[in-house]
Amino acid sequence: MNFSRHFLSIRKTPEATRETGCLEADSFDRELTLFATANAVPFETLHRRTEEDAPVVDFGSLEPFFDLRAKRSQVVGPRFSWRDGLYFRNQQHLGSCTGIAAGHAFMASNRHIRIHGGNVALKTINPIGAWYKSKGWNLKGGQSTARMAAEVNEFGNVPSSRIGDSVTQPSKTAILAAAPEAAKNQSGLCFFKPTAADVIKFVRSGIACFVGNSLRVHAATTDRNKMRVPVFSGSWAHATAFIDYACVNGTDYVFWLNSWGPIYKTDDLYNAPPWGCWMNEELLSKFLQSATPYGNGVAVFAE
Repeated sequence: MNFSRHFLSIRKTPEATRETGCLEADSFDRELTLFATANAVPFETLHRRTEEDAPVVDFGSLEPFFDLRAKRSQVVGPRFSWRDGLYFRNQQHLGSCTGIAAGHAFMASNRHIRIHGGNVALKTINPIGAWYKSKGWNLKGGQSTARMAAEVNEFGNVPSSRIGDSVTQPSKTAILAAAPEAAKNQSGLCFFKPTAADVIKFVRSGIACFVGNSLRVHAATTDRNKMRVPVFSGSWAHATAFIDYACVNGTDYVFWLNSWGPIYKTDDLYNAPPWGCWMNEELLSKFLQSATPYGNGVAVFAE
């Protein structure tokens, strides 16, 4: 599925504005979602696909997989994607949160495949490559989740081994030279309405996802299950990822990952990295109430 040939007239990113971070949905987001939904492939056919392009997966076809993984999680307990090493990125001064959220989701999904026994290489990518390209090589302003999803699906994700680890000084020449490697790391996608129940289904199944929203996670505290959970205060226009799952005393939690560095240092039952915190379904629902203007959530299949 090549988005660009279908959306050439509206693919151009809007001119850079003062807006940074995650941009709200526009006509591109809506038309892309309709096109992707109409051309989505059933999840159960993925292992039979021979074409190289990364697919868009039909959401409804995932239900049997969700049910299977839900039962398995009750038996084996939580599996943490950061056991294969930290890979978290700090966006620093650029409005690149959407690109970094998409990159965090790709790398988390890749690590979950390994945790579940998949024979795949450990992939560490630099999200700045796809983000910079999606913006027409402009470092000013932000990006939408839909344009970011289209870029990581078409162009792919650039390995850090090709362009380094800097997320503030990207090289157009280096990114274009790495296009063949990026194409080997394209993100398969699934667009979905960002509800708490569906985010939990994806992450519990080892499929990370990213969303845009405007309710800010200002700080963190510890709940009665000794899990680090968010304190909401203020607003932002920001994209972030959900990368992992745990069930504690019968309560589902998903691990939310930000791109502002290790700033959430409250005590945690599982010693989770201070780059994020856990959200139970109630907290997750509150967080996602402000996601609607930013369009769909995007689940990322790394292989």
